[in-house]
Amino acid sequence: MLSLKKLLDLHDKSREIRLPYRRFSFELFLELLEQKCASHPTRLKEQIGTSIEGRPIYAISFGTGSTRVLLWTQMHGNESTATRAFFDFFNASVAHPEYFEKVFESLTIVFIPVLNPDGMARFQRANAIGIDPNRDARAQQTPEIKSLLTFAKNFEPDWCFNLHDQRNLFSVKGSTNPATVSFLSPSHFGNDRKNRLDAKQMVVALSNEIQTLIPNCMGRFDEEYYPRAIGEKFQEMGYRTILIEAGGAPNDPEREVARKMNFLLFCSAFHLIGSENWKKRPDRDYYAIPENDQKMVDLLIKGVTLHQNGHSIVLDIAIERVEENAPNVQGFIYKSIVKDLGDLKEYGGYEVIDAQGYYLHSALELNAAASFVLKSDSKGDLKIENGFILE
Repeated sequence: MLSLKKLLDLHDKSREIRLPYRRFSFELFLELLEQKCASHPTRLKEQIGTSIEGRPIYAISFGTGSTRVLLWTQMHGNESTATRAFFDFFNASVAHPEYFEKVFESLTIVFIPVLNPDGMARFQRANAIGIDPNRDARAQQTPEIKSLLTFAKNFEPDWCFNLHDQRNLFSVKGSTNPATVSFLSPSHFGNDRKNRLDAKQMVVALSNEIQTLIPNCMGRFDEEYYPRAIGEKFQEMGYRTILIEAGGAPNDPEREVARKMNFLLFCSAFHLIGSENWKKRPDRDYYAIPENDQKMVDLLIKGVTLHQNGHSIVLDIAIERVEENAPNVQGFIYKSIVKDLGDLKEYGGYEVIDAQGYYLHSALELNAAASFVLKSDSKGDLKIENGFILE
């Protein structure tokens, strides 16, 4: 296993430079996939299905070992961080095969990048007919989920990794830090089985691998059982299944930090599985990972004084920047709102302003557009326009 420093260096060298943005087209995805697989035929590409609108769903194989690992990305079409990390991993495995030789001898690794291509084409969560694929595991009506389940039943994976992005609002409970990475060993109906306990041990091992890089920025989803979700379905089928969610980090709108963490988690997971070192971690330590909360906002303005009707009230202002897809295939249009007001000491912000000495003469409205001016007698006015600070 490479040291953490060497893995970080490897990612810097292998990062796919044609994917600098979270939002990119399905056509670019296909172009990259075709180019890389054509140049490196040992990375086997197999079409395993088609979407509602006829777009292909591919599986890409690495290695020839007896232990089988299955990973899939973009079950939700607007959650692209792990797809970008997949291309980074592909590049690293080709440029530095010596680092992966033992892994590929002991494991057969299959990625299904972009399980929901119609959703990706629209950069939306649901598929082309508005169904969330991650809520179709019980009914199994969508071709995307049928393709995944059929492939899994034939492949019979020993380990599964369900790769997602979570919203920026997720924080680490008991802190004001973002949950840059979150984990879950999904529940299943009834008592825990061995495969779920194994998955908990793997989560502990993986969290230990990256905790020094994102200290106090890892979370764990709660134990709620979702009978329609694919993680629960796979866990009930006996496959060890782990959910990894990529989240936000300060000054990182394109989620490059979470992208790097995904790459490190891929490499670490494959090593831990091949060496069986995951068994050294007690499953009880899974619950030492703090749960997620929902206390992050995009802009947190602290200590503003509101003067109204003879009252002087000190309050905090939380602003959420709501993304809508821009006409081009890379950008977003933001429609920011006032999310919360008052004592927000438990909240964290990706941007935080100390606004002591600034004041308002009229109250803001919750869920209204986040455009207003903070006055100051000594510092100059501070203008907030659509949730962004204007210099």
